[in-house]
Amino acid sequence: FRQKFLTKDFTTKIIEKAAGKVPQNVLEDFLSCIEKETARHYFTKSSESNLLRIIQNQFDIAFFINECLKYPHQIEILISLSNNSNYLTDILVRNPEYFHWIINPSVLEQKTDYKYFKENLENTVSSFRSFDSKVNAIRNFKRKEILRIGLKDIHLKVDLKNITGYLSNLANSISAILFDLCYKEILNKYSLEKTTRKYVLFSLGKLGGNELNYSSDIDLVAFYDKNSLINKKIYYNQILSETILLFIDSASRKTGAGFLYRVDFRLRPEGRNAPLCGSYLEFLRYYEMRGEDWERQMLIKANFLCGSGSLYKKFYNSVSRFIYPATFSVSPIEQIKKLKTSIEQRSKSDENIKFVSGGIRDIEFSLQALQLLNGGKDLSIRTGNSLDTIDKLSNKNILAKEEAEIFNSVYIFYRRAEHYLQLMNDQQTHAIPAEGEMAEKLAHYLKFNDLKSFKEHLHLSKGKVQSIYNSIVGIETSSDNKNNFDKLIFSDFKRAKTNFEFLRTGKSLFDKKQFDNRTTS
Repeated sequence: FRQKFLTKDFTTKIIEKAAGKVPQNVLEDFLSCIEKETARHYFTKSSESNLLRIIQNQFDIAFFINECLKYPHQIEILISLSNNSNYLTDILVRNPEYFHWIINPSVLEQKTDYKYFKENLENTVSSFRSFDSKVNAIRNFKRKEILRIGLKDIHLKVDLKNITGYLSNLANSISAILFDLCYKEILNKYSLEKTTRKYVLFSLGKLGGNELNYSSDIDLVAFYDKNSLINKKIYYNQILSETILLFIDSASRKTGAGFLYRVDFRLRPEGRNAPLCGSYLEFLRYYEMRGEDWERQMLIKANFLCGSGSLYKKFYNSVSRFIYPATFSVSPIEQIKKLKTSIEQRSKSDENIKFVSGGIRDIEFSLQALQLLNGGKDLSIRTGNSLDTIDKLSNKNILAKEEAEIFNSVYIFYRRAEHYLQLMNDQQTHAIPAEGEMAEKLAHYLKFNDLKSFKEHLHLSKGKVQSIYNSIVGIETSSDNKNNFDKLIFSDFKRAKTNFEFLRTGKSLFDKKQFDNRTTS
């Protein structure tokens, strides 16, 4: 797949683009510099195609070429981007003016924290009047900032924790501002300026842990202080529900400017068949009476996003007793083993680095098991960020130093591979290709001599993680995985299976839980 030289078709098209605008000797120097830089990468036909698209879309080809020769780092950025990301290439093709912004070292190296994103986004949005134009401005803002974060990653080689922090801060600021816009839009719909009622929007999953990747869904939950009739017009839960619906539509709708995020509210109490939001007391009652063990795991990553900070703090202080109880009637390890078995039955692919044995999930589940077992008496290990958790568990000698080092290095290795694949085509993928151009590019990007050595390292990493996971959670025995129910003979098997699942999970035909865990047991 790898090209040693630029193709004749490429040079011909560049010559045609520059004809009459760039002297021949300057053009030859430019092409020579490009060829010299491509030799440092696993440069392929698709890389060359990306490079051609970027150059052909420049407004002033003579200025562009002269600047690239004057400042060689511009060619380095150009090749890094065209070789490693079709997604970032598309951004530059759509907005050629971004190139002259991003090549400025002060722009590329600038510290971009939550405060920076929020202030700049607020200023951007304030310039527009209509709701749709404000949302479109947010989409453009995200696209530009993803270009910056992506280049910090693939070109500057900024460490994983900072990259996931940038992505999380960007998503947090966008979500907070968009949700506030939607809330005001719904209030305006009912001729309401404000209300004394309070709401909270909090995040879970990778966003909650401040470890978002390029193509993550964002998992959110919303609740309010209490329901009441507002100005004799509408109940507050309806206002918040309509806000959530508008927010989901605005964030996930695909437009010419792209989309913001895939948003998921299904992790709320009772799941998809429950109202989109509930009251503070309803949520607390649910977790106290009917909360599942897997929801303890889920809430480890709970994090405030926007709304009333004081109401969220009150909620989290109460629900933390559910997440980290002083004692367990059933060890959380048993629930984690069941959940892992269920995941593995749904995902059979050995290429999926997230779900495969010895993959990302095994690291996360191991850490969460140790947090659940020890977090009731030790508040210092309560964190949703995986790399922070490794450090905290190691400092407390809950995780051995060697185990912590393995988890840390392998987690970073897995996530960097995952990021590279997602940044290539802006797709939500966790599959490591076994062979082909993408596999070769990935191996070269991660500094392996060849694909074979990359695959050997991947295999060894899985084995090391699986060994530590088994030492923490325990090995599943074959008898645990048997599903004898399917071997039984019923006159109406489908109905029997439905009834059995109802008794086992407490969930009815409509997937709504009818009774608590004690009744199930």
